[in-house]
Amino acid sequence: MTVVDSEAPPSVLAEVVRKRLAPRTKRRSPRDIPLLRPLPRVRWRAQSPDPFVPSQALANYPALDADIQHLDRELMPAFRRLDEESLRAQNSSRLRQLAVILGGTAASALGAVQAALGGGVVALAVPEALLAGLLAGTVVYIKGRDAQREYSTNRLRAERLRSEYFLFVARAGRYAEEDEAGRRRLLRGQVREIESLEDRP
Repeated sequence: MTVVDSEAPPSVLAEVVRKRLAPRTKRRSPRDIPLLRPLPRVRWRAQSPDPFVPSQALANYPALDADIQHLDRELMPAFRRLDEESLRAQNSSRLRQLAVILGGTAASALGAVQAALGGGVVALAVPEALLAGLLAGTVVYIKGRDAQREYSTNRLRAERLRSEYFLFVARAGRYAEEDEAGRRRLLRGQVREIESLEDRP
C-alpha cells in the first residue's frame, strides 16, 4: 500500500502507478556487462528523460505545480527534441569511429598475414584492398557529416533550455521582476530564440 498526498500534483500519482505496473524482471542483455555499456548502439533508441524536478520534491512544494505544468507545455518539448538529436548524433559519431577502428584492425591483420605468408595471396589481397577502400570512404563520410559538431551544438541548446527552466522556476535573473504574464511571455520568447539558433551558421 502506498500513501499519496491528496494535494500532490497528478505527476506524483502517475509515477507511483508507473512504478507499480513496471515489469519486475528484466531480461539480461550484453549491455548489462559493465565493459560493454560505453559502446555505441547499432540501433539507437531514445530514452525517456528524467524530469528536472523529481515528483517527490514537487509534492513538498505544491505552489510550483502551475509553473512546472507551464514549462512542460512550453519548454520541455523543445528540450526533449534537442536532447534526443544530440544523443543520436553522439551515438552515430561513436559508432562510425568504432567502425573505422575495427576496420583498420582487420585490414592490418590481413596485411600481417599476407606478409607472413610471403605475399601474393590473392584470397587475402582482394578483401584487404576492398576493406581499405571502404575505410577511406567511411572516413570521408564521417568528416562530411561532422556528427560530433551536431552533437555539441544541440547539446549546448538543450542545456540553455535547462537553464531557462530553473531560472523560470526560481523567478531569478530575467524572470525576477516580471509579472506572471510577462514571465510566460519572456519564457516563450527565450525558447523560440534558442530554437532559432539551429538555422544560424
